[in-house]
Amino acid sequence: MPKKDYKWKPIALWEGHWLSDGLVDVFHAFRKHASPEVYSDYLGKVSREWSIETGQIEGAYDIPPGATLTMIKTGLVENLIPDQINGLSPTDVYGILLDTQEALDGVFAFRKSERELSVSYIKELHQALLKSVATYDGWFADPIAGKPIKTKMPLEKGKFKTSPNNPSRDDGSIHEYCPPEHVDAEMDQLVGLFQTMKAKEPPDFQAAWLHHAFSHHSGIFGALNG
Repeated sequence: MPKKDYKWKPIALWEGHWLSDGLVDVFHAFRKHASPEVYSDYLGKVSREWSIETGQIEGAYDIPPGATLTMIKTGLVENLIPDQINGLSPTDVYGILLDTQEALDGVFAFRKSERELSVSYIKELHQALLKSVATYDGWFADPIAGKPIKTKMPLEKGKFKTSPNNPSRDDGSIHEYCPPEHVDAEMDQLVGLFQTMKAKEPPDFQAAWLHHAFSHHSGIFGALNG
């Protein structure tokens, strides 16, 4: 039986010391002195960079650095996107980028309206991010071949996973993510603890904790199977 390189642990508040790098102060200074045009241009570039890099990190597509920088500066352009080794066309990738950017714009609007974080909103965001994605890659043991095989699986958007998705490393060890039967309770815990965090910590700490806690349980949705 493969050993567990990492064993899942329930979400908890960070008990250590938060260290600030002063990024919030730098941003506020920039915001105070930047003209509306400069600030709007900055937000556009940030939105495009996050939209592109989100899929890159997840391995959904591959866009060369030069094309990435050009699109961050000038806008998303389909003809800068190459054909993908996973079978996606430039049009497919362009659609994913537009969906991601739309979802990100929704996050900014969400924050401005002061709508509270909820499990339902997390599911809504998953649906928005993957609007143009129909399948995901699942790995299954093949008793005939004697090794895992990759299979395209239909993507259920806005629904938590129902099967384990613990990725294996090159040495055969397993990184254990949150078991499916605990996902609903853990997402309720995430939202509840975040409300506690909001009452005590500045925005940069809130964002860092929320990102860590959520990614710590990576794979809560079926589309993120490793």
